[in-house]
Amino acid sequence: SDIHLQRGGKRRKKLDLAQFAEEARRLWLEGESKEKLAKKYGCSAPTVDKAIAFAYSQEGRTVPTRQEVRDAK
Repeated sequence: SDIHLQRGGKRRKKLDLAQFAEEARRLWLEGESKEKLAKKYGCSAPTVDKAIAFAYSQEGRTVPTRQEVRDAK
């Protein structure tokens, strides 16, 4: 029996997190929302999350919580 799978919708080209991770982290630390950053970079908030995590992982650090960011200010 031949199985014909429906073709999926268009997938966006994979964003290179490295290109905007550092800037996204800086703006996020300055208080920019992940939703606003997602609009800026043309991606989703979870992708912005990954970019921020990527920026921290490059330094061998983990992402601070919003509260930790507030306390650091």
